[in-house]
Amino acid sequence: MNSRWSFSLQLLVLYLAVFHLWRVVERPAVIVSGLAMTLLLGVLFARAARTGYFLNRWDGFWHATVILDILLEATLIPAHGHVGFYLCAAAFVVVVGGSRAMLSRRRATGR
Repeated sequence: MNSRWSFSLQLLVLYLAVFHLWRVVERPAVIVSGLAMTLLLGVLFARAARTGYFLNRWDGFWHATVILDILLEATLIPAHGHVGFYLCAAAFVVVVGGSRAMLSRRRATGR
């Protein structure tokens, strides 16, 4: 695995971590930690963008949707006692990872 996947992997790990946290904390802690995670991921996103991490605007957009999901889940969804977030994480892996892999392949072959 190369460093060109570093932000995507950080995003996945932090996404899973915050959802696991939310299973055991009360609603106020969900909101606070969700806002804090959104801020942290926003900073990491900006740093990734500055370093040219994203392959194009769509790649950046797909990563940003994961961050937006954390914000919306933390502020709009009242309960997080289930493990359904694994399905969301899997969907994000398919969309973000699949898109990124396809774009990387296209760049490598010059298409």
